[in-house]
This record gives sequence, C-alpha cells and structure tokens, in this order.
Amino acid sequence: MAIQVECRLADSRVEIPRLLDALPSDARAVVFVDGPKGVAGRDLALSVLRHPRVVIVALHDTSPFWDARLHAGLRAHEEHLMLTSDPSFRHAFGGLDEGVRAVLSSAPRAGPAAGKEGLDRLLKFGNGLWLAGRGKLRSGPSVHIALGTDARGVAGLLAVIRSTLAATAERARLVFHVLTARAERAAVESSLRQVSVDELGGALLNVVLLEPRAHASTAVLLEQARFQLPQLLPRSVRKVLYIDVDAIVLADPVPMVDAAFEGKWRSCAIAVVHRSKLLLQSINVTHRAALALGLSALSPQAWSFNAGVMLLNLDVWRQEGLAFHVQQLAGSLGASGFRGLPGMSTPSDSQTVLALFFQNTTSSAMQEIPAAWNVDGLGWKLEGVPSKKLCAARALHWSGPNKPWFPPRASSITSSRSLRYRALWRRMGQGHN
Repeated sequence: MAIQVECRLADSRVEIPRLLDALPSDARAVVFVDGPKGVAGRDLALSVLRHPRVVIVALHDTSPFWDARLHAGLRAHEEHLMLTSDPSFRHAFGGLDEGVRAVLSSAPRAGPAAGKEGLDRLLKFGNGLWLAGRGKLRSGPSVHIALGTDARGVAGLLAVIRSTLAATAERARLVFHVLTARAERAAVESSLRQVSVDELGGALLNVVLLEPRAHASTAVLLEQARFQLPQLLPRSVRKVLYIDVDAIVLADPVPMVDAAFEGKWRSCAIAVVHRSKLLLQSINVTHRAALALGLSALSPQAWSFNAGVMLLNLDVWRQEGLAFHVQQLAGSLGASGFRGLPGMSTPSDSQTVLALFFQNTTSSAMQEIPAAWNVDGLGWKLEGVPSKKLCAARALHWSGPNKPWFPPRASSITSSRSLRYRALWRRMGQGHN
C-alpha cells in the first residue's frame, strides 16, 4: 500500500484545522501534536479533538519532569486515555529506551533533561506521550439519521439535530444526512453552521443534494427523497433513521437503531409505529376502490402508520429494488387522480404511498417500533392527545399544518397547551423563528 507523506511549513494552530476541514465527511483522523509545547500544545490538542473528523489526539513531551502541573492536569482531564510516562507503561516498554542510552547521552539536552540527572529522568519516564479522546470512543458502528428540508424549514432541522444530540449518550456515533435541493444548499448550510463543534461532540453533518426534476417542486423532491435513500446514501450505510423536521427527539435513538432489523427482523424493509386505525379508513378509500387502483393484495384490515419517524433497512431496499417499485406505485396512483392522505401538511404525500405499498406486499415486511417514538398530531390535534402519551414520548411530532416555528398568531391552535409544547420545542431544540 502506497503511503503519501507531505511536509508543510506553517503554523500548526492554523494548518491542522484547515487540513481537517478539507477531509471527506466520513473520514477519521488521528492528530499528533509535537509543537507547540506545554500549555499551548495542550490547548491545540484539545481544540483539534473537538473537530468532528478527529477520533484521537496525541501530545508529545508530557512527562512530569517537563511540567509536573501540566502532567497532572492532563491525567485529570475528562478526555484522558493514557500517558506513556505512567509506571505501568514504562514497566512494559521502558526497556526499549535502554537501547538508545548512548544516543541520548551524546545528544544535546537542555532544561530538565540536561546532564546525568536529566538522562536518568528521560530513561525513567520517557519524553511522554498523552493520548486523549475518551469522548470519541464508540461502542458500535455509525448511526445514520436522514432529514429533509428547504430554507423555510431550517428552524425545524436545527431543532431535530440539537434535540437528538442532547438526548444521545454517544454523539460521536451519529451521522446526520441533510437532504435538500441544490437551490436551497446555501441557506441550509448556513443554518447548519449554527450547530457548534461542542454541540456535535464528534457527530457528523453531511449535506445530500437532490437532483432537480422537470415539473417537480422542492416539496415533491423532499417527499420522494424517502424513496431514494438507498441510492442517495453510500452503500456502506445499511440502515437509516428518517425523521421529519417538524419533530424533536427526547430519548437516545442509538439503542433503537442498533436493535432494528436484527434477528427475526433481518428481512424487514421498514420499521414504523403501528397505528390502531385501519389504513383504508385513514385515507377514506373503500376496499373496492383500492382493488381498482391495483392494490390486489391489500387487506381491509391493514393498519396504517405515520412515516415521519421510521427506519429503513437499506440492504433489503437495494437487494429487492424497492425504490423503483415504490416510485412506480406513486406514479400510477398519481395518474389515477388519487389524492392521498387527507390533512397532509405538504403538497406531496409519500407517506400514503409507503403504507399502501408495504401493506399490499406483506405486513411481515415491517417491523414495529414503540409508539413513543412517534407521538404525532401536535400540529393539528394536540388537544386530543392524552397527557400520559405526551409525557411518555420519545419523539414529539408536529404533523399537520401548525408547525412549532410558526408565530402563534399564524396558527389556528393557540391554546395554553399548544403554547407550552411550542415552548418545549424551542427549549429542547433551541429552534429559531
């Protein structure tokens, strides 16, 4: 394997962050800081460690004889992993330095390393290397989350991202894929810069651009992007959690994503919250009308679901070419004049297409996730949602026309309950009007 090494003469405090910013979004880096020394080196190392591409930093010349106070501070730091000057490390590997005693004794040595006593210190402690990055350690693979928005929905986008980060124990495992149209790119990327490196805690933000299509609005592109996730995301992404930007996350999603599509659920294509209301009743379509639409395998007892929070098994989608078949159904439904689910907050309704497709195939293609992961209706039927259900929610979803970032006067729901949950959205997600 060819290894490329390039030397650059520059201020490391400027050059290292610049090089890290130029790396691909899925790259990982280890940074070795050998200069500046002392406190300035520590500050650079910790600053670099906050970069989302960096997993570990190493700081050289940290033995206690160089600076005992600095050494003690590094050991006590929350990101501390190990110090090579520690007795256990020196006991295991310190003997290697005996082979270079002659070289060290004849080499120029200044300060605490000068003279015979300095040589003894070097051989006892070594120069010392500090490794840091405890907060970046992960217990599993990346957890991918897809979100779609245009410039008008960036307040919701930030709320989902920030509330998810606040709820997640292992933020470094999160990778957010933000879907948007090319024309909206600048506005969306500008908004994403409001999420600080400290907030991310190692999580990654990746913008995915949707190719324009003739006669397709941005709203349609975003709705139907749910079908295109198997192609839009790298093949290394095996499953993804999709969240509408009119939601906030109140619980750590990582355990749920880790557990999805495992064991007996391995062949399932999607995972959703099971609604008790029947699908045909939800869309106000008779079974005979469904048969006329070509949905011959659709049971009258098929249950419905909301697609605002769902998991996709991208391995299955790719293997079975599901994106093509779902898009085909969407086209045939559109050609028939079928209007989809009443009360949708967007002009295009991909949710009904997904529900009809998978219920027309087989219910075994779907895994059920706990209802608390999609407590919806806050944007149109909040007064009717039981308090017990709201309090148990792991994700609150403002499905319907009344989004939490709209001014209260623009909403048809201005009750005290609605205002309280709007305030919760602002506080949890730090959303902006």
